[in-house]
Amino acid sequence: MRVLLIEDEMQVGKIIRQFLEVLNYQVEWATTGEAALELLRQSSYDIVLQDYILPDIGGNTLLEEVRKLHSGALAVVTGKLDLVIPNTTVISKPCMFDEFVTTIKELASEI
Repeated sequence: MRVLLIEDEMQVGKIIRQFLEVLNYQVEWATTGEAALELLRQSSYDIVLQDYILPDIGGNTLLEEVRKLHSGALAVVTGKLDLVIPNTTVISKPCMFDEFVTTIKELASEI
């Protein structure tokens, strides 16, 4: 399965990427919203994991654009503990590996 990870924080991105690679997912990593949108225009992914706060595009704006380009599973990864987005899986940062794995497997089962 192919995953697009959209995360601007290097430490967090490395950890999430390692989690996904342990699960045998192929990961492409974009550090900006614009880079992620370009990747989505060029390729298809089974799952998109989007950081909510990025330096170049607001969370809701990027989410709307991602949904236009991607019809597969989607989750928002955020440090905002009170964030609720209707019809969207939200993964809180930081998260434990077991919790992350469970969430990713649920997303994969939607495909």
